[in-house]
Amino acid sequence: MRMNTGERLGTVTEMYPPTITELVDIAASSHQKDFCVSMDQALFQPFPSEVVFQQFQPQQTYEFPLNFRNNDR
Repeated sequence: MRMNTGERLGTVTEMYPPTITELVDIAASSHQKDFCVSMDQALFQPFPSEVVFQQFQPQQTYEFPLNFRNNDR
């Protein structure tokens, strides 16, 4: 808890798969009909898997990098 948010981000070495909360028929709203990702995997993998803001001041604006990896082709 003594690290700031940037220092904590520098120590992230593991990614955890996201929890699938809802299944959506993406073929209904997309031209892409076939996928290489199985139903038990998420289409996007976020990094870092968990965002924790530490040592922040109320009423301030903070930015944090959040990347998404597309697991489909």
